[in-house]
Amino acid sequence: MPRRRLGFGARLKGFWWKPDAAHEVAEELTHHFELLVRDAMDRGLSREAAMAEARTRFGDPGLVRRECEDLAQARDRKVSMREMLADLRDDLRWTLRSLRRSPAYALASGSTLALVVAANALVFTVVYAVLLRPLPYPEPDRLLGLNEGSTEGFVQEISWPNLEDLRAGAKGVASIGAWLDWDVTLVTEDTPRISIAYTTPDFFPVLGRSAMLGRTLEPSDEKALVLSHGAWQTYFGADPAILGRVITLNSDVLTVVGVMPPSFRFPDARIAAWMPLGPVPDWMRNRAVHIFQGIARLEPGVARDQGEVRLVQALAQAQSGHPGEDGPHGLAVRSLRERLTGDARPVLMLLLGSVAAVLLLACANLAGLTATRALQRESELSLRAALGASRGRLVRQLVVESLVLGIAGGVVGLALAAVALPRLLGMLPSDLPSPTAVVLDRTVAIGTLGVALLAGLGIGLVAAFRASRSDPARKMQGSTASTAGRERLLLQRSLVAAQVAISLVILAGAGLLLRSFRAVVGVDPGFRTDGLAVATVALPSSRYKTDAMVAWYAGLPERLGAVPGVLSASAVSSLPITLGDGKGDISIEGRTFAMGEAPGLSYRRALPNYFRTVGIPLIQGREFDARDNGDQMVVIINEALARKFWPGGDAIGKRIKIGPPEREPWLTIVGVVGDVHNEALERAVGFDTYEPHAQRPRGTMSVVVRTSGNPRAVAPLVRGVLQQNDAGLPVWGVGTMEERVRGSLAPRRFTAGVLTAFGASALLLASIGIYGVAAYLVGRRKREFAIRLALGASGTQVRRLVVGESLRVVLIGIVIGLPAGLALTSLIRGLLFNVKPGDPLSHLLAAGLLGALAIAATWLPARRATKADPVSSLRE
Repeated sequence: MPRRRLGFGARLKGFWWKPDAAHEVAEELTHHFELLVRDAMDRGLSREAAMAEARTRFGDPGLVRRECEDLAQARDRKVSMREMLADLRDDLRWTLRSLRRSPAYALASGSTLALVVAANALVFTVVYAVLLRPLPYPEPDRLLGLNEGSTEGFVQEISWPNLEDLRAGAKGVASIGAWLDWDVTLVTEDTPRISIAYTTPDFFPVLGRSAMLGRTLEPSDEKALVLSHGAWQTYFGADPAILGRVITLNSDVLTVVGVMPPSFRFPDARIAAWMPLGPVPDWMRNRAVHIFQGIARLEPGVARDQGEVRLVQALAQAQSGHPGEDGPHGLAVRSLRERLTGDARPVLMLLLGSVAAVLLLACANLAGLTATRALQRESELSLRAALGASRGRLVRQLVVESLVLGIAGGVVGLALAAVALPRLLGMLPSDLPSPTAVVLDRTVAIGTLGVALLAGLGIGLVAAFRASRSDPARKMQGSTASTAGRERLLLQRSLVAAQVAISLVILAGAGLLLRSFRAVVGVDPGFRTDGLAVATVALPSSRYKTDAMVAWYAGLPERLGAVPGVLSASAVSSLPITLGDGKGDISIEGRTFAMGEAPGLSYRRALPNYFRTVGIPLIQGREFDARDNGDQMVVIINEALARKFWPGGDAIGKRIKIGPPEREPWLTIVGVVGDVHNEALERAVGFDTYEPHAQRPRGTMSVVVRTSGNPRAVAPLVRGVLQQNDAGLPVWGVGTMEERVRGSLAPRRFTAGVLTAFGASALLLASIGIYGVAAYLVGRRKREFAIRLALGASGTQVRRLVVGESLRVVLIGIVIGLPAGLALTSLIRGLLFNVKPGDPLSHLLAAGLLGALAIAATWLPARRATKADPVSSLRE
């Protein structure tokens, strides 16, 4: 094209160095062609003649545009990596300038994203440690947990004879190990109470882990001990010379032979040490005594389902060969992770789903906010498009802005999560199983940053494609303002409806858990928890023989009664609501049970005056007293057991056995007491029995003290009395019974509290979205409201109109959220107590709360609508 035509050659020179210069040149040439046509028409020429003259003087504008576009494509093909980085640098510079001009938007978006990312990081850290992180054992997929399961689905421990039969009869199994855990006293200055595992010789070989210091247990070991890494640090100051050190657990003197690495937490983090089981006593060799946990390693090449079938068949064959020795039990085979995590999976998946839903809510809010901001910058974006910026370029710039916010929110969220993690660990239930350590490691950090980046990308794409989709020329002329407003309002309403639906699901779940928690708290435990101080004491068998043990406990109530504020005192082998009672099948004199028909009974040892001290009512007969010294074997049963087998009220004088009948004595029933939730408040009352302590003495007992005032003030005095003549006597668990009850509710309280916090966050985010829709509606229809007021509409009518618009959006969200909530809350059925997942009250309350929130969030914009000035609006 000739140089005289707008100096195209001169402009072409700058084309290669200016972004989008070719498009700019094309726009200018087209504009100049139109000027030539208008000039010719002003001289009286027709449109056709004027265009012919312009083509003669200028050339075909279509050819000019295509030539410029070809040059632009050629330039794009020659873009080097350096130029791409330069473009990205320009986008980042533009983004930072843009955010600097809008500090409120940057702060609101960044802080919201940082908070939800921190919450996601905290929950994911726990979920990853418990459910996802690879187990620290060689080939963990070949490891299986072994328990016995009844026909009713109840999972219990496995008996020693059954373990031996499995070792001998299961094909495809390389080895089977077993353990049982026990609480003992570490004899030091502080005498801490620790949990240890008594293990079989195959225990460590099955797991395939070596010690960090020293070695693991060997078949020849009898008095050896392997410490956990945590116990080595906590109780021995990480002493590098710990190997060979002699320590005492209860009255057992043991030698430390090894220290396990930090990653070894089997079966869970409570276990402080492992020691050999030693010779198995005769009472453990009873097939009806289920006390062991089993673990098996499959042989290489044996599939898990195949190994499970072989193990189940081996136990079935063993039981068929020993009829009458135990009730009908099958083998419950689970993967090692399922065995270790227990019931934690539903709770953790609920928390993970809830925090992910809150993240979606935040993203929806931020997407609406970002789209609104992008639409407010339509003039800027239209000008860039008119100057040649492609749609991809505009999208990239807007997405880069959101990614910057996502990265910033992710980094700040990770920092917040790292600071808050220790506090979260202190809030977690103490019985939460964690096969690996709960730490914010590289995997969690990468996952969290990935979530933040995806959130930023999604938020940016929603806004970018919406803002970059329209025609620049029409935008600059202002011809699509109403269309943009309608599209913007539709986008906001859609996002708010989604927020309401998600919020409804979270609120319904939180409501169900809160009602369950309230139902559990409202359960009558069967005894008086107020004014009751408790403590646990252990008399070492090395210093207290049977007679001395009986005498020490017999004099305990009198010694404790001398403490100021103590009304009465006693002791029991296991406190209520502790899951600490043993069980055995019942035998009734003169009655025969079919195999597996006899129910199990719990058994406790108690001192005289126990029932009066804790407030358990005596229904029939008598309590224990001085005559119950073992000369005549007696027992007290609870009302549920008496009602089951002696509904006529004639249980007194009847005789029963608890456990294997061939080795247990007959016990004469001398009393019936009220039912107590001895296992847990949410568990049904079982069949409970109590024997006098002197009849079958125990060295470890829990002391109960009824006080006239604050039991917390009396508790330290109780410790002093217990250690009065023996300062080294192990005493632990000093506190109040109310604290014990609250502790038993900790898992439910934690789950309900966290989900309630998520529900409150969802409400806040939904209210922000509802307010945004109402505020935009009022701003967009300000003139309409002013005219309505001018024509006689009342403020109430205008407010009703604004509130009605918002309520319609909320109603759509509720219609979507109700069926979704009914479907999803059925997944938490196992976490509920006396409440059904489809409970209408919880779902309707959640819907009503959202409706009330919509009215409250809309009230301020609606009030603002009634203040519209008709004169000013019409003048505008």
